[in-house]
Amino acid sequence: IMILQVYLAYLQDLILAEQDPVRRNSIQQQYDLFVTLLKLSLKQHSKQNLSS
Repeated sequence: IMILQVYLAYLQDLILAEQDPVRRNSIQQQYDLFVTLLKLSLKQHSKQNLSS
């Protein structure tokens, strides 16, 4: 649910940022970072599942 909230907030920001390329750039960077962290946490999670 948390992930969904972040994604919805990102979409809202993207809509607001349509007129503002600089802001859109920073939002895109934040989103990329979020996705990277998400993938890392999923990897960690699957490793824990394998080891247990």
